[in-house]
Amino acid sequence: IRALIALPAYLDRYLYVSRTVDGNLLKLLDETTQTVHLYQQLEQNRGTLLFEFGLLYLGFALILILASIWLGLWFAERLAKPVGRLAGAAQRVGAGDLDVQVIEEEGDDEIARLAKAKVGIAHCPSSNFRLGSGAAPVRDDAEARAIVAGRVDILFRLGRHYLFLPFAALCVAATLMGHYHPPIFVVVTPLLLQIIISVGVERLADSYAARPQSDDPLLWARRYTILSGISGAIWGAGALLWFVPHDFPAQAYLSLAFLGITSTEFIARSAYRPAYLAHASLSLGPLAVRLLLEGEPYASLSSVLVMFFGGILYSYCDRFTDLLDEAIRLRWRNAGLVESLSREKKDAEQARDVAEASTRAKTAFIANISHEIRTPMNALLGMAQLLERSDLDRTQRSHVKVLLEAGRGLKT
Repeated sequence: IRALIALPAYLDRYLYVSRTVDGNLLKLLDETTQTVHLYQQLEQNRGTLLFEFGLLYLGFALILILASIWLGLWFAERLAKPVGRLAGAAQRVGAGDLDVQVIEEEGDDEIARLAKAKVGIAHCPSSNFRLGSGAAPVRDDAEARAIVAGRVDILFRLGRHYLFLPFAALCVAATLMGHYHPPIFVVVTPLLLQIIISVGVERLADSYAARPQSDDPLLWARRYTILSGISGAIWGAGALLWFVPHDFPAQAYLSLAFLGITSTEFIARSAYRPAYLAHASLSLGPLAVRLLLEGEPYASLSSVLVMFFGGILYSYCDRFTDLLDEAIRLRWRNAGLVESLSREKKDAEQARDVAEASTRAKTAFIANISHEIRTPMNALLGMAQLLERSDLDRTQRSHVKVLLEAGRGLKT
């Protein structure tokens, strides 16, 4: 660095100063100037960047919603396909084809087991299908019990809490990767509690499978609802512990994870709305409140999106359960129709066997009687022929002729 400075006290005199400076310092000064300029430029474009990121976040949310809708439609199609086959078989049975067979779903997953299950129908007494003045109330009551039992059966067959443990593990990893570093045992606690509750739900499902058929299905549904509420509360606690303040990408990731969990849980818990309400409200509620308290515009919009998404799924519970009820009702009625037709077929076969046995007995009786009549009849005809050849007057010969014709008529 060189400098030339005029000296006022001396005319035409200058001070020349030079000093050697490290070039890295100048380079650092230039980089600092460029960084400040870049920061000012980013600050000017901050609104645009946040808007673009918000659009990206909403795009991912829309993709997730569409994927959830597609998954729900796929599940509904798989669920309705066995019922459609059973309905078609019932129509063929009604047309008189009593040898029709229904194709069962292959595999050992929940849908295949549900297609093979009777959904509580097999335990309905056959007297419920009898016609008469008092048959309708009994049938309606049995049909309502079958629908409730079918709902609870779907609730337990499709509930798989352990499948959501990877969601919790990914949320733990995302929290530890952010700038907010809480104690590890605090972050891991919700994951450990989810493992415990998953084991408890599996034990409850095993107990439900081994239950006596006389148990009230609503009692098991309430037990499942309690465990769903506990699981939702653990997820809600996880939302508070995994929440990274002032880090919108981490908050968006957490929101997407929770929306994915809720949309997947909707498939099973929509069969019994209180179970879905307990889980969704206790899991999404704390996350929505925490996003709202963050104070950022996009965090507030994310809070509204979370609550709106949960409300939309809750509103679909009624329509989904209506479809399930219709499928279960159709299966129950078709089972009664098949049972009634099978019973009538069996009665008709028994009547046919009795008629065939009676026909065979009559034929044997006639054959025996014919044999017993022919033997003396031949003797009578022989004697009548000898008598005809003897000397008879006209009246006697006429009587013998009548006797011979009558005998020959009996023989033929």
